[in-house]
Amino acid sequence: MEKVNSLMLQLVAPSYYFLMRKLQTKATESITTTLFRAKLRKYLGEKYWTSINALHWIACFLDPSFKHPQFILSSKRDDAKFKRELLEDLDTWVLDEMGRVEETLTARAATTTATSTEDMSSEDRCVSLQLQTV
Repeated sequence: MEKVNSLMLQLVAPSYYFLMRKLQTKATESITTTLFRAKLRKYLGEKYWTSINALHWIACFLDPSFKHPQFILSSKRDDAKFKRELLEDLDTWVLDEMGRVEETLTARAATTTATSTEDMSSEDRCVSLQLQTV
């Protein structure tokens, strides 16, 4: 997914759940296939699940097709609890991210203003400061 030129942040969490569901063992499979599926599920859990962060969940939530995360199965008590807590936490995560973005934009604007005033003459800086205070 990382080599594609389009944004796919919202697909990370659903992809994990899709793969975990596809790798469920089946009673009719051989022991070798069952063990292989189990090892893949373990690897996905250790490598992939731990890399999913708040931005992935926010992107997923903002995508209309995943707004209500049906891809998270609620068949187990822990899954239902996780889904409920995830939906409760999303608002806080979104507000936190918006705050970080606002801080970054404010810092960039201040840097741009400071850089542009360095190029001004002292008389122009005085006029600029007077305009900012008005």
